[in-house]
Amino acid sequence: MREKAFLRLLETPVLRYLGKISYGMYVYHFPLIWFVARIRDFGLTEEIAKPLTLLIAAILVPLVASVSYRWLEKPILDQKDRFFSLKENHAA
Repeated sequence: MREKAFLRLLETPVLRYLGKISYGMYVYHFPLIWFVARIRDFGLTEEIAKPLTLLIAAILVPLVASVSYRWLEKPILDQKDRFFSLKENHAA
């Protein structure tokens, strides 16, 4: 019973979309967090800088990953079948 509920959760539109952009989130999360953490250079205290870094990064990472997916990854993935068909002719 719990397995079916878990599978239904994984099929929700939000989690399906996060699955699509997950590679971009993986690639961009570290540089974005590093960049956003430079907010400390403005003299903010740690107790303000840490939650603010988390908030800004939590917004930027999926946003940048979405833009990357839409304009970089998806066009390349759409061309994949054109150049790498599963039904390649291997006539000998």
